[in-house]
Amino acid sequence: YFKEYTFPPIINPTVAITAPSAGSVFPVGTLVNFAGNFSNDQCANHTAVWTFDNLSQTGTVNEATREVSTTYGFVSAGVYLVTLTVNSICGG
Repeated sequence: YFKEYTFPPIINPTVAITAPSAGSVFPVGTLVNFAGNFSNDQCANHTAVWTFDNLSQTGTVNEATREVSTTYGFVSAGVYLVTLTVNSICGG
């Protein structure tokens, strides 16, 4: 006996950094609050990683609001590439 199942495709979350705005300037050593959100995901139990150039740290995920946050203090002056990655149990 064989039964065919069709599963919907896995859709990776759409992620956006919402704060602070691009180009923001902060004094060295200031703790900066970062915020983001995600959508278009059919799964639950998300994890988030914020990357500041080559340094990564885990973000706090609010499943109810689909928001992600972290706080980071830059130790030297410069221009930094900040990225946010959100993953789910579905692998997205």
